Amino acid sequence: MRNLLVLSIVGCTAALHAQQCTWLRAEPLAYESNPSIPNVVVASAPERLVAAWQNSGVFIYGSDLYGDAALAQLDPLNGSPLWSCPLGDTVNVESAAVSSSGMAYFAGRFMGDMELCDGSVLGGIQNGGPWTVNLFLVAVDLTTGMVEWKRNLTSTHDQALGVPSLAIDPSGELWYAVLEWGVGKAVRVDGNGQDVETRIVDGVRNLGSISFDPWGGLYMSGAVDDDGFAFGGQAYQGYGGTGYNMFVLRFRPDGTAGFAAFAPDITFQDPTVVATSDGHAYLAGNLFDVSQWGDVVFGGPEWSSGLFLTRLDSVGDFLWGREAEAVVEGQITGDVHRAKGPCIAVDAADHVYVMADVRGTVGWGNGVTSGSGPLSQRMQAMIAFSPAGLAQWSLSSDPSNGYQESRTLTASALPNTVHFAGHFRDQLTFGPHTVGQIDQQAAVLGMVSSGPTDVGGMDDTEASRIWPVPASSTVRFHVDESDRGPATVMSSDGRFVFQVNLGGIVSELDVHDLVPGVYTLRTAKGRVMRFVKE
Repeated sequence: MRNLLVLSIVGCTAALHAQQCTWLRAEPLAYESNPSIPNVVVASAPERLVAAWQNSGVFIYGSDLYGDAALAQLDPLNGSPLWSCPLGDTVNVESAAVSSSGMAYFAGRFMGDMELCDGSVLGGIQNGGPWTVNLFLVAVDLTTGMVEWKRNLTSTHDQALGVPSLAIDPSGELWYAVLEWGVGKAVRVDGNGQDVETRIVDGVRNLGSISFDPWGGLYMSGAVDDDGFAFGGQAYQGYGGTGYNMFVLRFRPDGTAGFAAFAPDITFQDPTVVATSDGHAYLAGNLFDVSQWGDVVFGGPEWSSGLFLTRLDSVGDFLWGREAEAVVEGQITGDVHRAKGPCIAVDAADHVYVMADVRGTVGWGNGVTSGSGPLSQRMQAMIAFSPAGLAQWSLSSDPSNGYQESRTLTASALPNTVHFAGHFRDQLTFGPHTVGQIDQQAAVLGMVSSGPTDVGGMDDTEASRIWPVPASSTVRFHVDESDRGPATVMSSDGRFVFQVNLGGIVSELDVHDLVPGVYTLRTAKGRVMRFVKE
């Protein structure tokens, strides 16, 4: 299954489409210390965009900043607030989700009592002190702007450390992921916010995200040690060796175990998994060393950190993998670190978008690079990939010696758009927009309009196939009978390379002597297929 790339035959008149930052807004934060700590979250559904951010930083407890916070619904077209709700006064926001019906959900932590915009108060647990961390879950009806219900989850999960992810299942019901030391839980709630189903994963050391496929299969990602792992009636042993591992799993719709897969690591990470419309999923996270998912091997970072992206199917086979690479062979040209929150998002066509922090310049293959400038400067970067794993485009904020860091992104509000969140100090420029003030920290929210995502109009859903990807010596084509006959191979800049004849069900092409890059094969009927020579 590895590296089978499904490509379409498309008309030869397709063109590239420019990407641009359409709007950018800043939400100032009254806080002067470590700028890597404040959280910003965004989530979307068709024609709906919600966000949460910190307004002030009163103190840091562990690695979390507590203070005033805000929940909001934004107009996805221009970022203007449609509804907002302040939370006070010792709050830390962590995750969000919104349903297509207009119910928005927010989760996080608070100390003492939490005051909401409707005048109500969510109390801390009984016998808890002023430094007791409580977990909150709030539901808001966006059609009315009313808080429908709120819960202190610590009353139910007294050992819980956080609520790193929320997800909406195919029936429109909310699930929340809760992390305890050694245990991960995915919990479904009813319309009143009460728990009605719990799925438990034993052996968890960190949780990344949860995500549902259209049939109700539940993906979960996170980290485990080597001491055993179990979920859905299935136990796993002997999967590790370093003491640190990433994991991804899938519950079948009935709650039984589908599969679990593991990859070696050097710490307990929180990789992001997002399901796609065909029941498969994307998985992404940081790379600090050589790692491997299934048969897909990742070589590790060029410098201090790298990033991996892989696609897997619903039975746990990994189809392809991509990682950041140096743009000049043998030289360190940059490094990349994933966004703090969910670092990938998927649109309705199953294109995947990655949000990351870049220093210097890194490459993603297919001629796509992120960043610019020296290694000492930071940028927030967004990278788009096709379902077949080809990098399509990248867009970065202007390089800066000041602080800027990505938080998360979402891609469901509008067609051909991605909304993102980050945090910065001083000023931030993204495309034609500049926000912020000198010596001030702020959350940043914005939108990138991409137009049709695929380079050259490539569409991965049609029947023509080309493999392996990338190819080193031989490429094999499977084409329709109507496209058999003479065909022309062209380089990515439109130069003629050579002519071949496509015959039979499968045709082979010797590419051993080709310069590495992306090539097009044009049939006599004027249709085009693309392949990659490594």
